Amino acid sequence: MSLLSLPYYLVLLVLVLFPILFIAGNSVLETNPHSGMYYFTFDHYTRIFTEKNHLVINSLIRSLYFALIATFICVIVGYPFAYFLTKLKAKTRALCILLISAPMWINMNLRIIGWKPLFEFPNGYLTSFFRDLGFGDINFLSNGVALIVGLVYIYMPFMIIPIYTSIIKIDKSHLEASSDLGGSPYDTFMNVTLPLSLPGVLSGITMVFLPTATAILVPSYLYIPGEHSGQLIGQIIEFRFIQNGSYGFGSAISLALALIITLMVITTKKIDKYTTLQEKEGVGR
Repeated sequence: MSLLSLPYYLVLLVLVLFPILFIAGNSVLETNPHSGMYYFTFDHYTRIFTEKNHLVINSLIRSLYFALIATFICVIVGYPFAYFLTKLKAKTRALCILLISAPMWINMNLRIIGWKPLFEFPNGYLTSFFRDLGFGDINFLSNGVALIVGLVYIYMPFMIIPIYTSIIKIDKSHLEASSDLGGSPYDTFMNVTLPLSLPGVLSGITMVFLPTATAILVPSYLYIPGEHSGQLIGQIIEFRFIQNGSYGFGSAISLALALIITLMVITTKKIDKYTTLQEKEGVGR
């Protein structure tokens, strides 16, 4: 290990490894109320499955559900936009990328708060608009619409940029070869552009799905658990740590969530590796 890499390992140790070990320790330790001594236990993990009304499991499923919807919308909207960017002139393309990334320079709190007047209940602009149309009072904060809009708005750039990078790096000779062989623009896109841009799509999915599944800030402003909707996993963890002071249970939920996310990342990497191998074999032919 060289001296130049020492700061990197130091930061990794202090900011990544130590917090993980601290949370892992909290998740398997409990304080004896009589002696004040710590003892080893897996009760925090069993509570995840035995909590009343399956609170944690349901909140996790709900969070993954909203994350899937937000990620799907980001792919459907982000891919055509990224593809369109690659067809622009260099200066126009640079300006568009600047406009896409510019909102990320603004504090996330301010960006999310800007959506509240639109979705507030019962006097938000959108609720009032639909009420005037005769649809009654629609609570966009509790039905998840405001949450999904907020998640898509915040994380859309993280989908567009990786896809754009993948498409712009495609060797133009592949596209020309497809045209020379009589392929239509549609055939060229489906057989060349789309397969070669899949690594960018998978990267975008990873960069969007993971933070949306564990989001805390966006739900705190744009999501209110209602009669037919409950809390999200990020809100559960925040409540256990900050308001309830149940560090052991909160740590167990956090580690369980981290394990699920890790498995998803590994799966995505496997798919990415497979698609890359298929691309190389296709080019080799």
